[in-house]
Amino acid sequence: MSKPLVTFSERFNVALEYREVSPTELLKRLKASGINLSLSTISQYKSGYSSPKSDRLNAISKCLQVSPVWLMGYDVPMEDVKIDFSDESAIQLAKLNQKLSMYAAKLSELNPEFRQKIFDEIDFLSEIENKDK
Repeated sequence: MSKPLVTFSERFNVALEYREVSPTELLKRLKASGINLSLSTISQYKSGYSSPKSDRLNAISKCLQVSPVWLMGYDVPMEDVKIDFSDESAIQLAKLNQKLSMYAAKLSELNPEFRQKIFDEIDFLSEIENKDK
């Protein structure tokens, strides 16, 4: 997995503008989903002063109808992919997507240096596996 291309705050601001959602409206939506934040916290997210933990990240992404992984700055589609659950492979893909979103949210909680060590290890293990093929 590579590094994020942009920051959470950049993507957060894009998502708010794209969905035409004001910070106040987002607060209402979050409150309806059981997440209580202040306008000050939203301002900190918008400015890049702080970033949300995984539970808040997932709630924000649902309220803005964007992928949490995209919101974290990674090069993935903005919107979660909708899958037809008519066959087993689609179900497996959906489960994998859920796991990836969960892992990405957990990674966002780590400090950048430790997160980079994990990415480097993944790259290293991928290179080893590809050499064996």
